[in-house]
Amino acid sequence: MNEKDGSPPDHVAELFVEFMGGTVQDYNVAVLGPASALAPNGIGTSPAVMVASALALHPEGGAFVRAVVPQGAESHGSAHPELECVPTVEQAVEEADVVLLAAAERGWDRRLDPNQLSKWTSTRTIVDAYGVLDAELWSAAGWKVHNLSLPQG
Repeated sequence: MNEKDGSPPDHVAELFVEFMGGTVQDYNVAVLGPASALAPNGIGTSPAVMVASALALHPEGGAFVRAVVPQGAESHGSAHPELECVPTVEQAVEEADVVLLAAAERGWDRRLDPNQLSKWTSTRTIVDAYGVLDAELWSAAGWKVHNLSLPQG
């Protein structure tokens, strides 16, 4: 994957910042997906982690980002000190202002239950970078779903 400006992770991050009104500074963002498609050399180069890092290190003021890393959250956190890596979705979303699903893989629609997620967080806004969630289902559960409409990888 090209890591220059305009690469898919940079593009996702910038679209998300635009959605947030041009800034992510002081927002709590839960990023789901970093461990779902690990690159051969680990979480450090997964596209979703690159998105999470871009949001945390945004040049105009970064967000507080919690990223879900089910196994080895502590060791991944030391590799990415700009992120708080947590082992569960529940921990990631508990204080989130917005949830970002940054994974392109299908299957998240079966892994995430909007009603269960509602029990863990007061936010009801989820940004689906690749359109993998059933927006009607999430909307019926009281969530605002914003689809960035990026092509699936």
